[in-house]
Amino acid sequence: MEKNVRIPQQKRSIEKKKNVIEAAQKLFNEKGYSQTNTSDIAKEAGLSVCSVYSYFKDKKDIFISCLQENSEKIKASISEKIAEISKDKDVIEIIKDVYYVFIEAHNFSKIYHNDAMSLKYVDDDVRSYFQNERLFFAEATIKQLKEVGITLKHEKEQTFLIYSLFENLEDELIYSPDANIDKDIVVNECAQMIVSILDAG
Repeated sequence: MEKNVRIPQQKRSIEKKKNVIEAAQKLFNEKGYSQTNTSDIAKEAGLSVCSVYSYFKDKKDIFISCLQENSEKIKASISEKIAEISKDKDVIEIIKDVYYVFIEAHNFSKIYHNDAMSLKYVDDDVRSYFQNERLFFAEATIKQLKEVGITLKHEKEQTFLIYSLFENLEDELIYSPDANIDKDIVVNECAQMIVSILDAG
């Protein structure tokens, strides 16, 4: 049986729900999803556990709200910074600039990131969230390429390849950095591969 949760209307209720999300975000970053329980979140937010459950069904519901809150901030930041990229640069430099925008926008702890990736493979709701994220980031990249006159012959497939390169490389550089690897060289090589994908189309 599903729990009935309150959709806050008044300013005080909206603030309480926001406090829960902020408290949970802090704890998920510090301790991880599995090591954080609803009591921890309630205590950090300065609320009772019952109050937390009046706004969220369970811990996973809180986690998804945190992801969505982060998503809005990341999307706004990425959209703003991508719009500032000069269209006069060559394609490789534009791709590199877009890639660095993505890297800078993701500043979660490794614990938080790993928990989110684990849940993506076992939970339909979390997986759906990441599918929507993939679509947004892919569209943002392709939009930037189109604005400099690049048209993809196989847009769906080429977009999938380009975003997969971005996503995998981003994870490795941010969350599993190799001290012996020069990040700038890796990003440049990635941009070269993307240009090859575009040319192959």
